[in-house]
Amino acid sequence: MKSLESWQQAYPEDWDVPQDILYLNHGAFGLTPRAILADQRQWQARNIANPMDFYLRQLEPAWWTARDRLAQLVGTDANNLAFCPCATTGMNHIASFFPLKPGQEVLLNNHEYGAVKKIWKRRCQQTDASYREIEIPFPISSADQLIQIYEKEIHANTRIIVLSQITSPTAIILPVAELTDLAHRRSAAVCIDGPHTILQYPLQLDDLRCDFYTASCHKWLCAPLGCGFTYIAPQWHEQVEPFEISWGRLPPGELRTWSDHQIWVGTRDYSPYLSVPAAIELFEKYNLNELRIRNHRLAQYVRSELAQRLRTEPVVPDQSGPYSNSLYGWMAAVWLPTGDWSHLQKKLWDEDRIEVPVISFADRYLIRVSCHLYYGIDEMNRLIAAVSRHCRTE
Repeated sequence: MKSLESWQQAYPEDWDVPQDILYLNHGAFGLTPRAILADQRQWQARNIANPMDFYLRQLEPAWWTARDRLAQLVGTDANNLAFCPCATTGMNHIASFFPLKPGQEVLLNNHEYGAVKKIWKRRCQQTDASYREIEIPFPISSADQLIQIYEKEIHANTRIIVLSQITSPTAIILPVAELTDLAHRRSAAVCIDGPHTILQYPLQLDDLRCDFYTASCHKWLCAPLGCGFTYIAPQWHEQVEPFEISWGRLPPGELRTWSDHQIWVGTRDYSPYLSVPAAIELFEKYNLNELRIRNHRLAQYVRSELAQRLRTEPVVPDQSGPYSNSLYGWMAAVWLPTGDWSHLQKKLWDEDRIEVPVISFADRYLIRVSCHLYYGIDEMNRLIAAVSRHCRTE
């Protein structure tokens, strides 16, 4: 098992990292390591060489093998999983069949991903259900504070709670296990949006006990772009309806489970799914706990330095204790000084070749920095210097 000797050091050997840019938006789209790209290309080559053989004979067993490997990583039975292009597709699938009656409520919070809000707003319009979005106000000091908010906001008519395990705009780790238990005690289902979780945070779906979960493997796990999964807990299997009607399994395959409908959904490139085992194998050569602590410490450094230089503060504070107690992981979210910073992201790209999101949230602007193995402290110092320079001169 490969050791990570220092959190300050970069470990770019598995990637072809562009030398002319600083890519700090891994939380949106990951950079795919060369070994995983090579694995993807060999699947694509099989398809190109003989599409009939690939689709009729190779695809299904390879799909099942890849799903089995993913199920081991995320701690559930493979029959609870199906591949999809991304977490947003999975969320659309869940919303499309989830049973809602007029007057029942879908509960989200203001930190949720914009596309997820749109999905559930439409579902509420279709069913005459009620959409409600609660505010998680700042400052946020602890997981207990977040739980207390939900204790007050889950009502008798709340049918389902939709929440992120790690929020996209603010990079906050929510206490989803505790919130799931709370929701179930109040007879509400739980759907978790987890595109930032895979690899970044330990995930055991069976222990989590949520009803639905959806995630993207092309972010932190670095699988090829266009790879995610949907998790449906066993008690919901009989109610699942296909999101897309196609063969599911090519004849003479028989449809036996909800996930069978997700195997064949048309003539598409299935290679991102089939390369998931290669992505898992690449990162399992590291100690995953050591990997998580390494990237977290790099994010901790960026947060502290940016906040000190900008005379602001991180979005959430540091917590004492192990990494699993932290309110943030591998993304460093820091408030920018008061003012209009809507142009800063473009300026950092145009002048410094730095790709990093600047986000408007709660009438303020924040910068969200992603930290992965291929960068170390030198690259973070380049970002810190550029942001400090732009914010000082304007």
